[in-house]
Amino acid sequence: MINEKVSVDDIIRILNSAVSDDKNAINELVNTRVVCNKKLADHESIQVGKIDGKYRVGILGILNGIFGVDENEWGVIAAEFDKEKKLVRFIRFKGNTKGKGMEIPLTDEVI
Repeated sequence: MINEKVSVDDIIRILNSAVSDDKNAINELVNTRVVCNKKLADHESIQVGKIDGKYRVGILGILNGIFGVDENEWGVIAAEFDKEKKLVRFIRFKGNTKGKGMEIPLTDEVI
């Protein structure tokens, strides 16, 4: 059955289920960025970064593009990593990232 009314919380639940099923695969997937063109980089809501002089996009950039961005141009779905930079879970992002770098104040809410 096709679900045409999928929410952010639904996506986070599915992603966390995938982490539970195969943490290594989802860790690798969420850390993968592929080269893309400037047109995609200029998309109004898909998040694209520039790494080594090339535009790159990952799965979270695409998923967050579906739901849009906040006033700071950040998406609502975030990946949380441990001290070894391994994926722990996906969470709903709440907070301000300006000037915070990797010290982003993420919510403790688990979906």
